[in-house]
Amino acid sequence: MTRPGFYRAFEDRYRGSRELIGQRLLAYLPFIQPLQALHTPATALDLGCGRGEWLELLRREGWQAQGVDLDADMLADCTARGLNVAHADALSCLRAQADASLSVVSAFHVAEHLPFEALQALVAQALRVLRPGGLLILETPNPENLVVGTSGFYLDPTHLRPLPPRLLAFLPEHQGFARVCTLRLNEPPALHARTAIGLIDVLHGVSPDYAIVAQKADAPETMAALDTAFATPVGLGLSELAQRHDHRLAELEHQVNRLLAQQHQEIQALRASWSWRITAPLRSAQTWMQGVSPERLLQLPLRFVLRRPRLTRALSQVLGRLPRLRSWLGMRWRAAPAPATGDAFDRFVQHKLRITPRPQSPRVGLEQARRLMDERVTGQLLHSAQMPVHQGLWLALKQHAQVSLTTDLTDSDRTHAELLVRHVYLALLKRYPHRDDEAFKARQLIHGMTLEALIADLTASAEFRSRNIRPDL
Repeated sequence: MTRPGFYRAFEDRYRGSRELIGQRLLAYLPFIQPLQALHTPATALDLGCGRGEWLELLRREGWQAQGVDLDADMLADCTARGLNVAHADALSCLRAQADASLSVVSAFHVAEHLPFEALQALVAQALRVLRPGGLLILETPNPENLVVGTSGFYLDPTHLRPLPPRLLAFLPEHQGFARVCTLRLNEPPALHARTAIGLIDVLHGVSPDYAIVAQKADAPETMAALDTAFATPVGLGLSELAQRHDHRLAELEHQVNRLLAQQHQEIQALRASWSWRITAPLRSAQTWMQGVSPERLLQLPLRFVLRRPRLTRALSQVLGRLPRLRSWLGMRWRAAPAPATGDAFDRFVQHKLRITPRPQSPRVGLEQARRLMDERVTGQLLHSAQMPVHQGLWLALKQHAQVSLTTDLTDSDRTHAELLVRHVYLALLKRYPHRDDEAFKARQLIHGMTLEALIADLTASAEFRSRNIRPDL
C-alpha cells in the first residue's frame, strides 16, 4: 500500500506529460472511429482511468465514456476537468455492467498490476458486457524491449510481473473473442526509416509498450469495417530490429571483404608493374637505413680515422673548434663503444686480467677497479653505469691501479689478445691500432710481453703526450 499522493507524483515524473500521453493515444483512432459509426450511442468504460487522458480523447471524439480508479488524487484531477469518473474497483465495476451494454472496455497499464486470475476474470467480464463488434483494449509495458523487461518495468513498485505479448493475446482468444491483434507502441519514429540499426537500437529501440485489441464477434459486414485497422502492423518488435541489425552487419562485412579484395588486386597490380621492380633497390636501401642506428653508421668511418694517427690529430683539431659536434660525437661513440665485447672475451678478461692498487692509490680506485672486474650486468662485463671495457681500463690507470695479466697467453688466445690491444689503444690513445700494430702487439703479449710493458710503451709515445682527446669519464 503506497502513501497518499505517491502514485500521482510517480505518474507525473515517469509516465509523461498529459500532452505526450494524449498524442500517443491517437494510435487507437483507426479502431474507435469506424466502431463509433456502427454503435449509436458509442459508450466506453475505462478501467484504471488515471489522469483521464483517454477519457478526454473519447469525449473529443463524441463518445459517452466513464472512468473508474482507486486513486483519489487521480480522480480529483479528472473531476476538475469535468470527466465522468467514479471511485471503484475495476473488476467490481465491470461485473456491475449489463450484458452487451458497452462498445469499448479499456484498461491502460492495469493488467501488469493484477494477479493472473483477476486478469482472466476481467477479460471474461469484458466479453460479456461488450456489444457485438465491441472492442477490448489492454495496454501494458512490452517486455520484448530488453531495457523495459529487465529494468524499466520494475521501476513501478506496484507492478507484479511482465506479460509477454503472446500470452496477453492468447487470453481473449481463449475466452471467445473473434479476433485479436497486437499493437506495438511508442517507439522512436526515426527507427522505422533508419537502415543503420546498432546494438543500442536492438536493446532499447523496440516498442516500449504494446496493446492487444480484441473484437467480439458480429455480423461479417460489421466486422469488415475494422479489417484495415486489424490488418495494419504497428510498432517495432525485437525480432525485426535484430534481423535488421544482422542484415546491416552482413552488409558491412560484405563491403569490407569487397574493399579488401579490391585492395589485394591493386597491390598485386602494383607489384607486377615495372615501376615497382625498378625501385626495388631503393626500397631495400630504405629498409636497411631504417634499421641502422646513427651509432652504427659512425663506426666504420671512426674506425678508419682512429687507425691513422695523422687523421686522428687532424680530427682532434677540427673538433676542438667545434665543441658541439665534438660533444655529440663523444656521446654517440660512448653510446655504442667498439670493439664490441662478448661472453668469450668477458671470460678471458675475468680469468686473465688483474687490476690491483699501487701503494699510493686511494681506496676508491681499488673498489671501482674491482667492480669493473667482478660485476656482470646482463651477461656483459661492464661497470654498473654500463661503462665500456676501454673506459674501465682508463679509469684504473687514472686512479693509479696496477693492470697486469694473471697468466701467460697462448696462441689460442690470439683473437682475445688482439681485442685487448684495441681496448688498450682506445683507453690510452683514443683510437684503434693499425692492423699491423694490432697483430704485432698481440704476438708480443702471447710471447711474453707484459701488459704493463704495453701500457708503458704507449704512455711513453709522443702521440700520448701530445693528444688532446681524453675519455670523458
